[in-house]
Amino acid sequence: MIDLHVEPLPENIAHYHKNHLFLLMTFKQKVLFILSFLFPYPEDAQFFPLPKSFHFMYFPLRPFLWALRRKRKQAMF
Repeated sequence: MIDLHVEPLPENIAHYHKNHLFLLMTFKQKVLFILSFLFPYPEDAQFFPLPKSFHFMYFPLRPFLWALRRKRKQAMF
């Protein structure tokens, strides 16, 4: 038995649990979950601040900002 609410979880257990939860979703839930990645996150505004009148640009910039944040995070380690 493993307590999933105690941090930090071992990497393999966290990956298995995340995958298991995705497999339990219905098709509609999976589609909505994947589409939610296209919606801008608050981290996007912190990473690349834009004036309020240009906030709509976060939608097309989302994949690029995600890739830049991942690249920067990998460079730190």
